[in-house]
Amino acid sequence: MRFLRGLAAGLLALAAVAATAADEEYFLDGAQKKELLLYGTITGRDQAQYNIWLVPGYVPPARHVPKGWRAAGKDLQEYGKPAYYRAAREIAVKTMLYGRHDILGEFTVDGTRKAWRDAASAANRRVQKRVFGWWLAWPWAVVEASTISAVRVGLGVPGGIGVWGAGALGVPAGALVAPAAMAVGHAGGEGVALPVAGAAWNTLVAPPLALAGQQPAPERADGWWMKRLRDPAEDDMRARVAAWQAGWQGAPELLAPREALVVRQKERQAAIDALRARLDAETRAWHDEQAAAEAAWQARALERALAAVPGLRRELADQGYGPARLEAEREVFLGVLTGGGLDPAGAARVVDALIGR
Repeated sequence: MRFLRGLAAGLLALAAVAATAADEEYFLDGAQKKELLLYGTITGRDQAQYNIWLVPGYVPPARHVPKGWRAAGKDLQEYGKPAYYRAAREIAVKTMLYGRHDILGEFTVDGTRKAWRDAASAANRRVQKRVFGWWLAWPWAVVEASTISAVRVGLGVPGGIGVWGAGALGVPAGALVAPAAMAVGHAGGEGVALPVAGAAWNTLVAPPLALAGQQPAPERADGWWMKRLRDPAEDDMRARVAAWQAGWQGAPELLAPREALVVRQKERQAAIDALRARLDAETRAWHDEQAAAEAAWQARALERALAAVPGLRRELADQGYGPARLEAEREVFLGVLTGGGLDPAGAARVVDALIGR
């Protein structure tokens, strides 16, 4: 009770001060108080509108009520649209297909099969070439393939089943619940909670500010706490300055240079376009010439290389390099030939001829 009595006394004192100073036009008048309470804005003596950031007003939060309920209605309308169920079915089918085909099929089954095939092929190649430590090739292949298989099966089987289950059960369940959940969020949030919270806050802060607030003025607007929104005088001044500017900008001595510059710009752009077209044509001709010269050189070089292959084969044979060793060094030969200018296809033909394929 003492608190309420003190609050009432304080409000009466503020009212008395406001009434005393009203003649000095320091405090807000009745229309401004009403505007602040309802809209959170004040129209000043200069007819400019000021927004008070701290005060939401009663009307702006209340405008969210129909918006929130309309949004909730639109959410619930999804239940009556066949396209919504088709989209949910498509998502469910794609999710199930991803779990079954991509995870279980490709990652788990095909990946495990490929791991064993690659390991066996690598082991067989090492044994045939008798590389250093070749007798460990097959044990290593078994360990490598087993490790990869364990990882793929351990991750792929539960992952694939989980994703497939999410598509079969989770997506349909989510599709049935989602519109209702969104409707509750829109109706309860924007349609109820936001207006109620705004009205409660406005009831707390607006009356004291309306009672003791000062007349707004440009020098008192900081751009955030109080922001000057609209000034009719600015529109009038802008129109007058624009009309004045249009009057002297239309003089012939000002228009003629601008028009001449526009004509010159068009001529310049036309010249640039013609030059660019010539450059493009020259570039294409040069590329064609280069390609033809390169193709002719590759053909002549390949012909000479193939003709010289028998001599190189005899020289290598004299040094003890047999067919198996030449096959093993295939990448070395390819590197030397392509480094000397032959294209990969030509280099491969030369190496095949050298090995005797």
